[in-house]
Amino acid sequence: MARRVIRRGRSQPAPRVYASIDSAPPEFSVPRPYWYVLLFLLTFATLSALSLLVLPAAESFYTELLRRVTGGLRFPEPTYALRLRPFFFVFFLSFSLFASGSLWQRLKLAGTLLLSYLFAMLFLDTLLLSLTPLVSPRLIAVIANVSIGFAALIILAAVLLLQGHFPLDERVQTRLARPRRYALLLALAGASSALIAVLVSRFAGGMLESLRSLGLLGGLGPGIVLFFPLCFAFLAVYEIMSLRQRTGDIRYSIAFLVPAFNEEDDITACIQSLDRAAQHYGRLCQLYVVDNNSKDATKAVAQTALDNCKALRGQVLSCLEPGKSKALNAGLRQIKEDIVVRVDADTLVSPNILSWAIPHFSDPTVGAVSGLPLPRESDSLLSKMRAVEVYLNQGFGRLGLCAVDGLLSMPGIFSAYRRSCLVELNGFAEGINGEDTDIVLRTGRLGYRLVNDPRLQVYSEVPATLGHLREQRLRWFRSIYHVASRNRSAMTMRQGVRGSFTLPWALVQSARRSMMVPILVYAVVVAALEPTALYLRSGATIVAILAGSSLLISLTVLAVYRRWELFPFVPAYLGFRLLRAYLSLDSLFTLPLGPAPAEPVSRPTPAPAQQTERVTVSKSRAPAPDTAATTRARRP
Repeated sequence: MARRVIRRGRSQPAPRVYASIDSAPPEFSVPRPYWYVLLFLLTFATLSALSLLVLPAAESFYTELLRRVTGGLRFPEPTYALRLRPFFFVFFLSFSLFASGSLWQRLKLAGTLLLSYLFAMLFLDTLLLSLTPLVSPRLIAVIANVSIGFAALIILAAVLLLQGHFPLDERVQTRLARPRRYALLLALAGASSALIAVLVSRFAGGMLESLRSLGLLGGLGPGIVLFFPLCFAFLAVYEIMSLRQRTGDIRYSIAFLVPAFNEEDDITACIQSLDRAAQHYGRLCQLYVVDNNSKDATKAVAQTALDNCKALRGQVLSCLEPGKSKALNAGLRQIKEDIVVRVDADTLVSPNILSWAIPHFSDPTVGAVSGLPLPRESDSLLSKMRAVEVYLNQGFGRLGLCAVDGLLSMPGIFSAYRRSCLVELNGFAEGINGEDTDIVLRTGRLGYRLVNDPRLQVYSEVPATLGHLREQRLRWFRSIYHVASRNRSAMTMRQGVRGSFTLPWALVQSARRSMMVPILVYAVVVAALEPTALYLRSGATIVAILAGSSLLISLTVLAVYRRWELFPFVPAYLGFRLLRAYLSLDSLFTLPLGPAPAEPVSRPTPAPAQQTERVTVSKSRAPAPDTAATTRARRP
């Protein structure tokens, strides 16, 4: 997204500036300098070193407490040789010191985190120790460490959600009943994956243990680590087979919705790609470009490009109030077509994008469709790593979630929505990060299916600088809390797989990702000062944290998509995951503490004439549409 500045009446190229009001919504985010997280890590490392002074006494006290509570039961060694339990105490205390809030709010956060973790640890240890007569004590010890680690992640995510200053919940009632096949398919995938993991662990245990010792299977054991990739692979294969069998009549009117802010350098190429997609679709489509108070020539350039289109008619609108969601809602109020295809102004779409996306809507239960948001062809390292990330996340993980109607998000750079759903949900949320995730999540809560078709490919720019990358990822990582807060009732009402599993799991994964860098810092500090206090399996634990099974999964997924040229960049992507974890931690310090707002997030309302006006209506150069193109399909 190129930016230009006006100097002495002339438009001159300027360095790219990506920050806008969408980067950090003022009510629900706190700006932090880049060095803030570095100061946190230094403080955390210092407290980690100091914790070693009290670790023996604390371990002795806790062991005696457990012995008294359980009537004399003890954990066998090497339960405390791993010593990751004290890590969470140090992390929670350090994080509370740097959280964004008043002194009282940070003290409250520290007390809640530490006491909740202590209670969870004592409860789980007591419960599992009571099972030692039935189960191997060494196995009990491993289960205890794993379960307490997950408990710490859940505690961090839940306490932040409860004590943070986030948007109020938006209650959405389910209108379409979900078929039971999703639950049956999920159970079948889980059972099959568990069986295969057990069989592989039993008959190939030596090879798996070798991989584990190298850190390629993580630190939880081959059976546990194999289960999740196998489960997602089973679901992804099922979804791909289902996508190939889906066909339907193309009978919908289409509207492209393109918000634009200072996009004069990219908007022409975007509109041209949309025009080619409309030609390939074979029906007249409408284009609504919403200029969001740009300071450059975006509006004029967009109009010129629109006038030269062959299969697009449209309008260039103006929305003077800043914010992408406000621009989207301003355009949505003008749209009358059945399907709204949202595209970012710096994005190029494939010519067949409509021909493959729109038939999905012939199923009246489909509410939104998206695909793979790939980077534009580039020789940059970041572009290659982003491509690997897309294939692994959207092309594998989200594809598997689609099979059980558990998809949580779709990329804002390209998504097609049933307009009736957008209207029923009052449009896009304003004043938060993650409006793209929020709208598809609420569409799913209505009961509509979300489709992620990997054949649908769009191409967009990737950050060219670390500053832009930080701005982008802070938005993305912060958005999970904004969206989860607006959809808390999805979890309490257990609305499908996404409410019962995907949304809570996304919060837990956010907490896990944010702790990756502190875990490495803790391991280095403890190993340097007290080598016997941390069992590293000859360094395999560190490798597992950095790579784990992601290396093997990434190579497999790229092979399936036949992207052999990306193989050499997989190691760099694993390093990129560490940078991504660092930025995830960075985003936590931008989350404000405090009570919930008195009013819900602003909803779109009819805009005043001076804020949203129709600038011009282009003259169509396309032939008159046929009857099939203008016939509206009956909406469910």
